[in-house]
Amino acid sequence: MKYLIFLFVAISFCSSCSQKGYYDFHLVEVYKNDAPAPGKISIIKGPHHGHKYVYQGDSLSVEWYVSKHNYDLTLKNKSRHEIKIVWDSVVQITQKGEVEKLFPDESPFIDKDKSHTAVTVPVLKTHKNTLRLTSNVRFSDVHSYKYSETPHWEEWPIVMEAESRQERKAIASRTVNNIYKLKLPVLVNGQFTCYIFNFKVGRFIHCSTKTILNYDSNR
Repeated sequence: MKYLIFLFVAISFCSSCSQKGYYDFHLVEVYKNDAPAPGKISIIKGPHHGHKYVYQGDSLSVEWYVSKHNYDLTLKNKSRHEIKIVWDSVVQITQKGEVEKLFPDESPFIDKDKSHTAVTVPVLKTHKNTLRLTSNVRFSDVHSYKYSETPHWEEWPIVMEAESRQERKAIASRTVNNIYKLKLPVLVNGQFTCYIFNFKVGRFIHCSTKTILNYDSNR
């Protein structure tokens, strides 16, 4: 009897877990001011799921890793001038045309909707950052999430999660093969340039959970 109860609990847990996960994002195109950007895209394969994508342009190289919740950015300045990343103009555009602002890792979560100071990348230097969707970082009180007993910040995934297998299939059917555009505006020698990185949504990868961030008044 104990074995049957354990088996039932295990099956129930796996069934619930199977609806959790994230979608693979693949960098397929890069545009520079609405025209195809010169340069090339390469892939750095990871040991497990998820790969890094590198765009090599004339004045910069940009490496992306798209996790369940964030866009991890590594930008190297290859030009003879300083490069400024204009955080306030960095946005994600979904297939439906929905525009979502992002903010850099150094900004406190409580200031996510405020203006963010542009960062300067010196010649031949590299800047690393994690970009988060402002609408996906939320503060919840003690009663809003059953597994937490204190106020906390929650970080929701780029693509919404499902509560059932049927819902996950429905989300996948309208999400896989969609293009998510990430606009990264920069200033090179005072000249404004907007790079657009087109990511194609790939397959669903099982079993991960929403990130629960402990409350910190400094974040």
